[in-house]
Amino acid sequence: MSLKERLNEGWIHCEIIVEILGKPKDYVEQIMKEVVEAISKKEDVEVVNKIFHDPREAKNYFSTFCQIELVTKNLKTLSDLVFDYMPSNIEILAPEELRLSLNDATEFVNILAGKLHGYDSLAKKLKLENMYLKERLQELGAIPKAKGEKE
Repeated sequence: MSLKERLNEGWIHCEIIVEILGKPKDYVEQIMKEVVEAISKKEDVEVVNKIFHDPREAKNYFSTFCQIELVTKNLKTLSDLVFDYMPSNIEILAPEELRLSLNDATEFVNILAGKLHGYDSLAKKLKLENMYLKERLQELGAIPKAKGEKE
């Protein structure tokens, strides 16, 4: 189906930028291709165009990005894509206005809240694990205790 036909059906036309940092250079290029391929295979997503940029060295790592023009069936699909691939930039090109039913808006904010709660839970878990490991290392004398901490 053509882009125009998709837009007439209410699909969302946008461009996203996905970035990858890592090493070695070949691995970064390979992973970027795999990420773009995975995006193109997502249900209710059609990639219209993609522009790969050559990796550049940055402080012993390689950085690359890809501009991906795509259409998604709805806002839910677009938000899933954003949470799954964490693009550094998203530009919605069309339509100029988005209308949401009350049910769609409720679903969207509940999905958003659920994702945020999941990330918050993970961050708290990692913080507790980090605190525990730091305490154990201090007990073993592997790292010094910070000023003001009990001996």
